[in-house]
Amino acid sequence: MKDKEAYIDKILEDVFSLPAPKIKESRKEHISEFISSAVNGDTINAYIVIDVQIDNKPGIYIYILTNNKLIQIGIDINGKIESLTFILSQIFKIERKLTDENRMEIEISFADNSVGLRYPGDDKNINEFFQKIEQVWVNRGQGGAK
Repeated sequence: MKDKEAYIDKILEDVFSLPAPKIKESRKEHISEFISSAVNGDTINAYIVIDVQIDNKPGIYIYILTNNKLIQIGIDINGKIESLTFILSQIFKIERKLTDENRMEIEISFADNSVGLRYPGDDKNINEFFQKIEQVWVNRGQGGAK
């Protein structure tokens, strides 16, 4: 899927089909515009939508991997949207570790910030998404998965 609009439509479909939390359908156009603005002129290569807790409230994270950046968009149950953008060429460390019996933790460190996530170790979609980021890092000659 190479078309940006098709990717955004699929992301929105995944956001609004999550069983919980239920983000208000009335926020759909605003979320679409927010994603489009965050992606800007980049090519979307992969994404994942995850239900999470944001400031102790149900919410979702959308992680978008483009040809130039990793975008993390957080949307809480009330529809508040915040995002962080990380430039892929500025990755200097990726750590993945088993935190307990079946929980994984990944942390991607950049020059001035980092992004991390704890998740079930058997979640194939999350593992595959973050493996794509590790592959970008390796392909740029900046290291390997730690």
